[in-house]
Amino acid sequence: MKELLLEWLEFRKATVTRRLNHRLAKLNARLHILDGLLIAYLNLDEVIRIVRTEDEPKPVLIKRFKLSDEQAEAILETKLRHLARLEEMKIREEQRKLSDERDGIAAILKSKAKLTRLVRDELMSDAEEYGDDRRTKLVEREAAQAISETELLTSEPVT
Repeated sequence: MKELLLEWLEFRKATVTRRLNHRLAKLNARLHILDGLLIAYLNLDEVIRIVRTEDEPKPVLIKRFKLSDEQAEAILETKLRHLARLEEMKIREEQRKLSDERDGIAAILKSKAKLTRLVRDELMSDAEEYGDDRRTKLVEREAAQAISETELLTSEPVT
């Protein structure tokens, strides 16, 4: 039983690690896009001029502001009215929140003790939320006894 539980705990740790790595990748991608949007907001007039005058604005944006392909695509996908409404403070606030979350996840992934604590806390919360009292009764019975083969055979008259 101990081996089974240890294997399950290792599986649970691996699952939580994969989930945290996935979330970390999503956070990094969003922060990368926010960096590009912040550049676009700070240079809004230039971005609007490039989008209006150029036939292919994406390569010009990439070259002019040293953006990545994803950042330039996000800027071009953003509607002009949303881009004008974007506020620097909102972008910076979202960046700060996502950076804090990213740092927290990175700290958990680096520390084996923090990962174990997270798994324990998740298990405790699941047990509290979904756990209930045992429904089946545990009954103690006599020890099993071997049965002889002659007792298993039926006695029927043979003709």
